[in-house]
Amino acid sequence: MLNSPSFIRSRLPQLILIAITLVTFLPCTFNHFTTWDDNDTIARNPDLNPTITLTSFSHFWTHPQADLYIPVTYSTWALIAPLARRPDLTLSAAPYHALNLFLHLLNTLLVYRLLHKLTGKSWSSFFAAALFALHPVQAEPIAWTSGTKDLLSATFALLALLNYFRSTPSSILYPLSSSFLFLLSLLSKPSTLPLPFVALTISTLLLHRPFRATLISLLPWFIISIPILLIGRLSQPAHALSYIPPLAFRPFIAADAIGFYLQHLAFPLHLCIDYGRSPLHILSSPTTLYTISTTLLFFACIFFLRQFRPALAAAIIFLLFLLPTLGFLPFDFQQYSTTADHYLYLSLLAPALLLAYIFPSYTILYPLSSILLLFSLRSFTQSQTWHDSPTLFSHTLAINPRSIAAHTNLAIALANANDLTQSAAEFRASLRLNFADPKPHLGLGQVLARLHQPDLAQAHLRLSIHLDPSNPLTYYNLALLLSSLNQPDQARAEYERTLKLDPTFAEAHTNLATLLLSQGQLDAAEQHYRTALSLRPDLTLPRRGLQAIEQARHSQ
Repeated sequence: MLNSPSFIRSRLPQLILIAITLVTFLPCTFNHFTTWDDNDTIARNPDLNPTITLTSFSHFWTHPQADLYIPVTYSTWALIAPLARRPDLTLSAAPYHALNLFLHLLNTLLVYRLLHKLTGKSWSSFFAAALFALHPVQAEPIAWTSGTKDLLSATFALLALLNYFRSTPSSILYPLSSSFLFLLSLLSKPSTLPLPFVALTISTLLLHRPFRATLISLLPWFIISIPILLIGRLSQPAHALSYIPPLAFRPFIAADAIGFYLQHLAFPLHLCIDYGRSPLHILSSPTTLYTISTTLLFFACIFFLRQFRPALAAAIIFLLFLLPTLGFLPFDFQQYSTTADHYLYLSLLAPALLLAYIFPSYTILYPLSSILLLFSLRSFTQSQTWHDSPTLFSHTLAINPRSIAAHTNLAIALANANDLTQSAAEFRASLRLNFADPKPHLGLGQVLARLHQPDLAQAHLRLSIHLDPSNPLTYYNLALLLSSLNQPDQARAEYERTLKLDPTFAEAHTNLATLLLSQGQLDAAEQHYRTALSLRPDLTLPRRGLQAIEQARHSQ
């Protein structure tokens, strides 16, 4: 029976895991959206708000979003949107934070089950799963609403592993559900591409299954990986990088990342969203010697412990899950840093696995419990740094004052709070670090326009266009500025350039229509108003504009 002592005793480790994880991360559900991707992915995504249609889902599955093809994640966000929608048609962050916490709880239990299956030890698996659940680097994907992609991909990956190890690789036929779960993991985030090699490592080193039979049984996984890998490379061409390191230097960048992560796991003290470890920084900084030395020591330990299979398996799994983001293949986030906490999420399975195997008795119970308690407290405080944008980016700048991303996003948050003077100061701080970055020029131009400094505003907007001619938002803001300066012809030209780059920009259609209406071009104005309404039925200005056109025609 469910309430029998034996049932409760068998489920006690899992119940405690749920309790301690909830206590640690439950405050995350009170956090807000931040400007660290959340506006584009969820809060202001037109495919999620104000309405969701079949077209929205079709768009998720047929187009990459923000250089990532992750349709399962976006579809999940879309299903949550009706629960998150407020009366004013904005989205609340709470349901999305609750989703992330639920996924992390589920992943913790899945890690426990996987380790219990491999070791057969309940309490060893409990402490190992607690390490996975409570380590402070896990705060980033949990407390960040856009971190759903890491959590959801991990959920399907762990389910695929558990499902796979229920079968024996005696032939090429094994449960198709494992392949389907692996596919869902890749479509949530393709960073789990190394999963077949992880399964191969566990199967051969820990379960002593035949290598050849295991490899054959995993063939469907390898086949599934090929198109996802191709789609991923096409979706994320790393066009944001100003410097792509030559192939010969990339092993140094990877070695630096590995050493940095190892130090981070042992001493999770200074955690933030941007560590500034871009390829140029790594290749020019003397501190790289320390991180690479840590990596060399790590490989030396692997060599000397190679006969101890759990240690060898854990080391291989740790490296495999990190492989897609070590810099061998360039990716967009490297413009800020090759390293990020959320890249470590599934790699935490490796130290958890090692702990489950080496936990011999209760002799290390008290020191291990103390470490986990410290981790829990550290995770609790770290997750609070994600409360809102000013808190997040101020915290990042306290750790990395040279973070261009933090200066820029803090400036955006301050502008949204109408603190325009301080916002302009943060944009200028960002430009002092990199004057060739178009985003701070755009933001500073917007702020200066609101501060009634049109000449400086126009200069920064035109600089942003010069540095990035492909951003329709810059042309749009320049058009707004020119309209306010009573330069309708120049404004019209910028609106037309905006719509040439982004024909779905509803506000640009609306403003261009209003400008055309003021010039008496009723037919052209009507066309743009109707296009705006077809794109955004919630907009009121196009409806008023159409009424004005109708009245104008009646008065003729």
